[in-house]
Amino acid sequence: MPEIQIPSKVVATEIDMFNFKYRCPCCYTSYKKDGEPRKNSFNKYHTHGSNGDLSNRIETRTHHGLNPFEVTIIIDDTTVRK
Repeated sequence: MPEIQIPSKVVATEIDMFNFKYRCPCCYTSYKKDGEPRKNSFNKYHTHGSNGDLSNRIETRTHHGLNPFEVTIIIDDTTVRK
């Protein structure tokens, strides 16, 4: 079975004084019994603390799945400020 390449960089979709959120490239809303994502499922959002900082920047977090990896979250001008 070929190894799946997962994007390690994502752009945050929104940010406020408390949190920012992004769509995770490897977590889905529903799965089949064999562990594969369902065709009608979509990527889940993850939320992390923003520490009251609404500026453009780069954050990193570690995804804690079967194969942990580091995710780079980009907060830029396309990120919605709330």
